[in-house]
Amino acid sequence: MSAPGQTKSKRKMKTTDFESWLEGAGIVDHNEVYSLYEAVRATSEWGAFKCSQENTSKGNRFFVKYDDWSDETLILASDKAREHFLRHIEKKYVKECGMSIETWYLANRVMGKD
Repeated sequence: MSAPGQTKSKRKMKTTDFESWLEGAGIVDHNEVYSLYEAVRATSEWGAFKCSQENTSKGNRFFVKYDDWSDETLILASDKAREHFLRHIEKKYVKECGMSIETWYLANRVMGKD
């Protein structure tokens, strides 16, 4: 228990559960979906998302964070897991049949400019 006026230190959490991490991130619009997708695809920082890579003797691992909103990091344990996560984002958020995520994002941007 913390003394009055002190804050508890947050414990850094790591998960490999796509869905719980996405729920915790609270993604609400097309800009966030696209930023997450691009950050993971390019292994870079895009919008509020950052994806970093670690090379190990067993291959690549990827770490995804959302603008330090939480201490929870999504771990993508391999290139295969990263590709699966990208497909998961497309299936979860891009509901229009036959659209790439880029086309979906652009269509949503245009529709948002009334």
